[in-house]
Amino acid sequence: MNEIKTPKHTIGKSVEKLRPIDDTFTQKLGENKDFCEELLRVVLNNSELKIISNTTQKTLHNIDTRSVTIDIKCICESGTIFGVEVQKSNNDDHQKRVRYNSSCIQIQSLEKCSSFKELPDVCMIYITETDFLRRGKTIYHIDRIIRETGEVITNGYTEIYINSEIDDGSALAEYMKIFKSETVSKNQNFPVICRLTEYYKHGEGRKNMCEIVENYAKACMREQAIAIAIKSIKKGYSNEDIIDLTGLSLEEIEELKTTSPI
Repeated sequence: MNEIKTPKHTIGKSVEKLRPIDDTFTQKLGENKDFCEELLRVVLNNSELKIISNTTQKTLHNIDTRSVTIDIKCICESGTIFGVEVQKSNNDDHQKRVRYNSSCIQIQSLEKCSSFKELPDVCMIYITETDFLRRGKTIYHIDRIIRETGEVITNGYTEIYINSEIDDGSALAEYMKIFKSETVSKNQNFPVICRLTEYYKHGEGRKNMCEIVENYAKACMREQAIAIAIKSIKKGYSNEDIIDLTGLSLEEIEELKTTSPI
């Protein structure tokens, strides 16, 4: 495929419009340990929480089933694993997505022949732009309850949903305003996210952010080209026409004919 080049001024405008809630920005911010710590402290209302490791875009591979990618994965001092996912679209079953992703984290956190007592606690934090649960809350904690008694019990798994749509006046809602804003905030209550947003949008990190945006744009355009090529193959278009439509090479088109479900 011919190299895709995005005009620099277009990339710059895209960086200006980036918000922490956007996938490319979340990924970059999540590389910073202090950011992850600040985020978890706000969500859990625990100013003493400390994390010992953090990774972004962590892919959990499954041989025979669907693999998943966790936006941010952290482990705190107590050993609890936090999976943080940011999802803006509303075209999926959010709760089943969280259920599946959490199962993948848990499966891969227990070694063979280990006792189930050794299974670490897992907390899934799912951040959305809209209040898809429609209960008018900024945060939702999903608990396990004995139906007959109403008693809350735990097995070491916690599920938390957060949205940036509802402002309930809490510190978390204040944080989520920053999370969904294009502008750089100067909020002293959340210095890390404010500092990093300034750094990547206007400071020394801007060049790196521009490169990430450009690569992301290239990947998206390639995905679109492949999708168009597959549809064109189904319709019986010639290789020459598909090359003109998509910019893919003849070799790439021939490979699609053998590897894609056409």
